[in-house]
Amino acid sequence: INSDINKLKHAIKLKREGRIKKLVAGPNLVVRPIDDGGLVGSKEIDLYLVNSDWTLASYIEDMPKLESKIAIWYAGVDPQYWNPPKKVITKNVLIYCKTESNEFHKNIGDITEKAGYIPIYIKYGRYKHDEYKAKLSNCCCAIFISRSESQGIALSEAWAMNIPTLVWNPKELNAHGKIYKTVSACPYLTEETGREWKTLEELKVLLSQYNKSEYHPRNWVLSHMTDEKSAECFLNIMKRINI
Repeated sequence: INSDINKLKHAIKLKREGRIKKLVAGPNLVVRPIDDGGLVGSKEIDLYLVNSDWTLASYIEDMPKLESKIAIWYAGVDPQYWNPPKKVITKNVLIYCKTESNEFHKNIGDITEKAGYIPIYIKYGRYKHDEYKAKLSNCCCAIFISRSESQGIALSEAWAMNIPTLVWNPKELNAHGKIYKTVSACPYLTEETGREWKTLEELKVLLSQYNKSEYHPRNWVLSHMTDEKSAECFLNIMKRINI
């Protein structure tokens, strides 16, 4: 059960009745494990899944009894759909706006222009896949603005399109009734896929030194985060509870 809390409640009932042998839940059911009366901590659940290292740490902090039955499972991307054009020469930089004010977004755009690039924008929740893909197909890198990501699927879609990402990662979050001690806006970012930054000065330096040839984001996705790799990860996790 991965995205419907009511289906999880029904599955727990079936497990109690002996009609289910193994029950795996997550990762898109609750924001915090204490939500819905702490349902995800029910003894009937054999394994609970989360998206990344920092979400795992946060869940255990909220509910220590999960430590013995929690695992990380990431979503993969389809590399056939998220497939870049052969060669694109452009100075466009995609600015992906998920959080923060329009003023902050404009500041990022101004810095991008001063570095010699052309900012183009996309807003979280206001686009379709084909629009996002089209914009990724016509840019040389992307700047992501978000306070936290449990995985960051839009990031991996950009990487599959061979677009490196410069990600704002303040590592601060006060939300859902909690001040998070560990948080990330880019939990799967690597040296191959991009860089993180915290201050505008750091972003200026990254843009001034940017060289796309130093990054290999699509190769990283093909090795680590395709749908096939995600399925392999899931099957390996299932061995833990003898499925």
